[in-house]
Amino acid sequence: MPRTEFDIPGISATSPHVQAAREHLLKWMKGYDLLPSDSRTQQLGSEDVALLTAMGYPWAGSEELNILTDYLAVTWVIDDGLDTKFGREPHHVIKLVEQLCAVLDFHAVGPAPVVVDAFHDVWKRSVEVASPHWQEHASHTWRAYFWGQAWETINRYRAMNALDLENYVSLWNICSGGAVWFEYVELGHEEFPPAWFHSPEVQNLRRAANGVALAVDDLASLEKEESDDDEHNFIKVMINAHGYSREDAIAKAVAWGQEQADLMRRCYARLQAYAEQRVGLDGTDIEKCLRAADAVLAGTRGYHDWALISPRYGSHGIQVRGDGIDEPLRVRGLF
Repeated sequence: MPRTEFDIPGISATSPHVQAAREHLLKWMKGYDLLPSDSRTQQLGSEDVALLTAMGYPWAGSEELNILTDYLAVTWVIDDGLDTKFGREPHHVIKLVEQLCAVLDFHAVGPAPVVVDAFHDVWKRSVEVASPHWQEHASHTWRAYFWGQAWETINRYRAMNALDLENYVSLWNICSGGAVWFEYVELGHEEFPPAWFHSPEVQNLRRAANGVALAVDDLASLEKEESDDDEHNFIKVMINAHGYSREDAIAKAVAWGQEQADLMRRCYARLQAYAEQRVGLDGTDIEKCLRAADAVLAGTRGYHDWALISPRYGSHGIQVRGDGIDEPLRVRGLF
């Protein structure tokens, strides 16, 4: 398993509320029938989603960390379910996506899979603690993430393995779970003021952070995705579309990921320079911007550090996620 440590700016810390978040998540997922077997409960404990959010959102209060942990668990339920044969049936996935997107507008969806009900709860609690501006851009990111799942399904269904690196990175930036992750870092610490959120520096910082997440995720999950014949992976794209050997493709992913981490550092330095110059800027807003940028750095560092120790993508993770769990149980919350 090619697990590589990147030189990432930002602190490495863990929220003191991690154990409470674990206990809350177990109760919450059981309440929505998202743990239909002992194997799924075992998987939840071994992968430790609460530790990931505690490391990625170290400044979050107890209630905020519960929201962050629940949202991430929902994405894992979706991702794991779509890794099965059901994730190659576009009509199922598109119907699910339509129901999830309706939740973002608080529209009634009628009878729906339990994961839709769970997401409704997470989204309602999210917007209760966020600004209207956050709700607006986070809603857009959630929609892109959900529809991205549908397009990945269509790609699998049509056996389309022709993504090149540029298109793959664009797809990741638009619709990856990493994009949602960096929306929620703001809830865990500080929101970007609207003017700063739309600045080139902040957008480049967020995009570079998501690039690091891509490299971390695809390096860690390579063996799983090789076993699943999933072509949505940086290394596999380099092999299939660009003719790289596996070894060279891994080296390319490592180098590319470090380039993104270095870009994060430069973007943050430019934001600090703005703060020092204070030319035409509101002092309160730039301080909020820097705190929000700190959260992006911490979210990137936390995700990276957790991936180095989690079994989710390792051999143990593959075993728990594979034949040890019947596929109907793995997708029970989705269809």
